Amino acid sequence: MLRVLSILFLSLLCASRATAQTTGVPNVNDLQIRLPPLYVPTGSGTTSCGPGTNQGFIPGAPFPVAYETTSNTATAAVLLLDFFNPCSSPGFAFFPAQPVTCAGPIAGGTNVWYALGFAPVPVAVVGVTNALGYTRWNFNVPLGPGTVWAQCLFLDTCSSLNFKFSQALGFSW
Repeated sequence: MLRVLSILFLSLLCASRATAQTTGVPNVNDLQIRLPPLYVPTGSGTTSCGPGTNQGFIPGAPFPVAYETTSNTATAAVLLLDFFNPCSSPGFAFFPAQPVTCAGPIAGGTNVWYALGFAPVPVAVVGVTNALGYTRWNFNVPLGPGTVWAQCLFLDTCSSLNFKFSQALGFSW
């Protein structure tokens, strides 16, 4: 009976709607990516695994790429890079969600959803946010083919769990 209840609980957890995923809110928990040829920031304000999060195939590797985050209340940011798993809808929710007073009205309740895979573990790249809550990572993308999904874990004492996530963004080369 306990096993049946466990399976039922996991099924209900996994049956959550994709809209419950993390939404990036500028200056709260937002992730952007800069890709060639124009290096215009893209992905801001999107919701993990939703429209606008997969940047598609980017030709011309090798090339540089930049990830940028904004979070006014975060003290540090960890960029998680997953080369093996696509964005996982509905993902995995950590509870309780960060209160709206820290997250802003759009992200409230949806900023602790993890959208990447658990195995193999994503590559973690630590960054420190500046006084304006801004963090940037620059990478050289090698010859392809390849795919990468990224999601940022913010260390944030304002959050009820002391962390929150950005939305997940991905691209192929």
